[in-house]
Amino acid sequence: MADREKRDRMLGMLLTDRKFADAVFEDPEKVLTDLGFGADEIETIKGIKRESFSHLSDKLDARMTQNQRTSSKECFPDEPPSKK
Repeated sequence: MADREKRDRMLGMLLTDRKFADAVFEDPEKVLTDLGFGADEIETIKGIKRESFSHLSDKLDARMTQNQRTSSKECFPDEPPSKK
Protein backbone atom coordinates (compact mmCIF):
# COMPACT_ATOMS: atom_id res chain seq x y z
CA MET A 1 0.00 0.00 0.00
CA ALA A 2 1.28 3.42 -0.92
CA ASP A 3 1.70 6.04 1.74
CA ARG A 4 -0.62 9.03 1.97
CA GLU A 5 1.90 11.47 0.50
CA LYS A 6 2.39 9.24 -2.53
CA ARG A 7 -1.39 8.92 -3.02
CA ASP A 8 -1.81 12.69 -2.68
CA ARG A 9 0.87 13.33 -5.32
CA MET A 10 -0.70 10.81 -7.68
CA LEU A 11 -4.15 12.36 -7.29
CA GLY A 12 -2.68 15.83 -7.82
CA MET A 13 -0.99 14.64 -10.98
CA LEU A 14 -4.26 13.12 -12.21
CA LEU A 15 -5.81 16.57 -11.89
CA THR A 16 -2.97 18.71 -13.22
CA ASP A 17 -1.04 16.57 -15.71
CA ARG A 18 -3.28 15.52 -18.58
CA LYS A 19 -0.78 13.17 -20.16
CA PHE A 20 -0.18 11.40 -16.86
CA ALA A 21 -3.94 11.12 -16.35
CA ASP A 22 -4.37 9.74 -19.87
CA ALA A 23 -1.70 7.12 -19.17
CA VAL A 24 -3.26 6.13 -15.84
CA PHE A 25 -6.77 5.81 -17.22
CA GLU A 26 -5.51 3.95 -20.30
CA ASP A 27 -3.51 1.37 -18.33
CA PRO A 28 -3.89 1.87 -14.58
CA GLU A 29 -2.31 -1.45 -13.66
CA LYS A 30 0.94 -0.72 -15.45
CA VAL A 31 1.34 2.91 -14.47
CA LEU A 32 0.29 2.57 -10.84
CA THR A 33 2.10 -0.74 -10.27
CA ASP A 34 5.28 0.86 -11.61
CA LEU A 35 4.78 3.64 -9.04
CA GLY A 36 4.37 1.18 -6.18
CA PHE A 37 0.60 1.19 -5.69
CA GLY A 38 -1.15 -1.96 -4.53
CA ALA A 39 -4.02 -3.87 -6.12
CA ASP A 40 -6.66 -2.33 -3.84
CA GLU A 41 -5.54 1.19 -4.68
CA ILE A 42 -5.47 0.41 -8.38
CA GLU A 43 -8.99 -1.04 -8.21
CA THR A 44 -10.16 2.15 -6.48
CA ILE A 45 -8.73 4.32 -9.26
CA LYS A 46 -10.21 2.02 -11.91
CA GLY A 47 -13.60 2.62 -10.31
CA ILE A 48 -13.41 6.37 -10.90
CA LYS A 49 -14.74 7.68 -14.17
CA ARG A 50 -12.21 9.58 -16.28
CA GLU A 51 -14.82 12.27 -16.85
CA SER A 52 -14.88 13.04 -13.14
CA PHE A 53 -11.21 13.99 -13.19
CA SER A 54 -11.52 15.74 -16.55
CA HIS A 55 -14.37 17.91 -15.30
CA LEU A 56 -12.53 18.93 -12.14
CA SER A 57 -9.27 19.44 -14.00
CA ASP A 58 -11.01 21.71 -16.49
CA LYS A 59 -12.22 23.82 -13.58
CA LEU A 60 -8.71 24.36 -12.25
CA ASP A 61 -6.82 27.47 -13.21
CA ALA A 62 -5.00 26.88 -16.50
CA ARG A 63 -1.72 27.86 -14.85
CA MET A 64 -2.00 24.78 -12.64
CA THR A 65 -2.52 22.36 -15.52
CA GLN A 66 0.39 20.92 -17.46
CA ASN A 67 -0.13 19.85 -21.02
CA GLN A 68 3.36 18.45 -21.21
CA ARG A 69 4.17 15.13 -19.63
CA THR A 70 5.87 15.30 -16.27
CA SER A 71 8.02 12.34 -15.57
CA SER A 72 6.41 10.23 -12.89
CA LYS A 73 9.94 9.61 -11.62
CA GLU A 74 10.20 13.35 -10.87
CA CYS A 75 7.16 13.15 -8.62
CA PHE A 76 7.74 9.62 -7.34
CA PRO A 77 11.50 9.33 -6.84
CA ASP A 78 12.94 6.07 -5.60
CA GLU A 79 14.50 7.95 -2.70
CA PRO A 80 13.07 10.96 -0.92
CA PRO A 81 14.86 14.24 -1.58
CA SER A 82 17.67 14.94 0.84
CA LYS A 83 16.97 17.55 3.48
CA LYS A 84 19.58 20.28 3.66
